[in-house]
Amino acid sequence: MTATYTAIEYTVTFKADGETVGEVTYTVADTAIAEPTIPEKAGYGAKWEEYTLDGGNKVVNAIYTAGVSYVIFKADGKTVATLEYTVENKDIAVPEVPAKAHYTGVWEAYELTT
Repeated sequence: MTATYTAIEYTVTFKADGETVGEVTYTVADTAIAEPTIPEKAGYGAKWEEYTLDGGNKVVNAIYTAGVSYVIFKADGKTVATLEYTVENKDIAVPEVPAKAHYTGVWEAYELTT
C-alpha cells in the first residue's frame, strides 16, 4: 500500500479595526496568498502586519499610521512657517503675521484637513 498525503488547509483571517475584511485559505505548500484590500481610513496609510505562512490558522490585523500633512503660512509671497500635523494631532503653533508698515494683518481662515 502507498500512503497518500493531502495538505491541511489553514485560514488567514484579515481584520481592520476589529472587523473581518476577508479570509484566505492556504497550505504549507503556498509561499504567498492574495491579501484583501485594506479599507481606507481618511488621513491614514495602512498595511497588513507581518505574518508567515508556516502552518496554522492566523489573524492578521491592519496597521493604520497617521499620514503627515503640512500647512504653509505665507505673507507677501514669502514663507513664514511650514508646520506639520496629522489627523491625530492638529495642534499647531500659529505664527504671528509679520508686521508691515501702515497695515494690519491676519491669517485668512483655514481648516486643517487630511
